[in-house]
Amino acid sequence: DSGAAQYRGLGKVPGSLLNRFALSEHAGHLRVATTESAFASGRDESLNHLWVLDADGEDLPTVASVQGFAPGERIQGARFNGERGYVVTFRQIDPLFAFDLSDPLAPRIASELKIPGFSSYLAPLGPDYLLTVGRDGTDEGLTGAVAVQLFDVRDLEDVRQIASLAPPVGEAGYSYSSAEYDPHAFGYFADTDGSATPGTLSIPLISYGATDAERFAGFLVMRVDPVAGRPLLEVGRIDHDAFLAPGGTCEPFADDAGCRFAYESSDPRRSLFAQDAERIVLYTVSALGLRADHALQPGAALGSLALP
Repeated sequence: DSGAAQYRGLGKVPGSLLNRFALSEHAGHLRVATTESAFASGRDESLNHLWVLDADGEDLPTVASVQGFAPGERIQGARFNGERGYVVTFRQIDPLFAFDLSDPLAPRIASELKIPGFSSYLAPLGPDYLLTVGRDGTDEGLTGAVAVQLFDVRDLEDVRQIASLAPPVGEAGYSYSSAEYDPHAFGYFADTDGSATPGTLSIPLISYGATDAERFAGFLVMRVDPVAGRPLLEVGRIDHDAFLAPGGTCEPFADDAGCRFAYESSDPRRSLFAQDAERIVLYTVSALGLRADHALQPGAALGSLALP
C-alpha cells in the first residue's frame, strides 16, 4: 500500500499470457489464463487453461485449474470480474467461456457461447453485462470489420449476446480500432453513477475502402443500453482526417509533398468525457488534433485545435 514494491514469491504454470487482463488477484488467489502451444504441450494442437494459485505464500502453488478447453484455438481476450472470469478463444468461431470462480478450489466453466468472429478487449459493465471490441465474422470467416458486442451475463449459466454492431467497410474493405488491444483507447461514460448502463462508448476507428465514403479515421460514438430497442446504436462519428493537409490522393512514394497518401491517416488515439450542469462533452485526440463535440450529438465540433 505504500513504499517500494517488494518481491513476494514465484509461481509457474504452463503456457503463455495474452496480456495483463489474463491475470487477476482476488481474495488471496491469483487467477491466470494461458495458452499452451502445440509444441509445448506435446500434442497436435494448442491447449488453453485457467489456473488458480494461492497468492498468500511465497511459492504461489496451484490449488485448482480448468485445463485443456478449446483445443486447437488460442486465447484472444480475457477478463476477470470478482468471482467471475471470461475467456475468448478463436479459430474460426468465437467461443466465449464464462467461468464460475466463486469457489477458488473448484473453478468451472459455467457456459460457452459460440458466435462468429472474436472479441479481444472485454469490459465488464457492472455484474450484469459485458461489452467487447473485436473482429466481425461469419460462419465462413472474418469479414475485415471491427465489431462491438454486448452480452447479458446476469445468468452465468446462460450467457447471451444481446447485440452486435460492425460498421460496414464495403467489399474488400478493412477497419480496425486500437481499442481492440489498447484499453486506454476504450472510452465509456455511464449516464449515472448508480448504474453502468445505459452509457456512451467512444473508440478510435480507421476504415480503408475503395471509395472516399468507405475511408474514415476518427472516432465511432455509440449508445449502449441493454433494454433499448437497439441496445447498440451508432449515434455519430468524429472525423479527424479533416486535420490532414488538403490535396489529392497520391500514389505511394510520390514526390509531390502537397498531396495526401491513400493510406495516410490522422491516427486517432484517445477520448475523454467531461460533464457539467448543461451537457456532456466528448474530447477526442489524434496525432494531428484535438476536438470537442456534444457526446450525444457528435459530428458538429464545438471547437477544434490542430496540433503542430
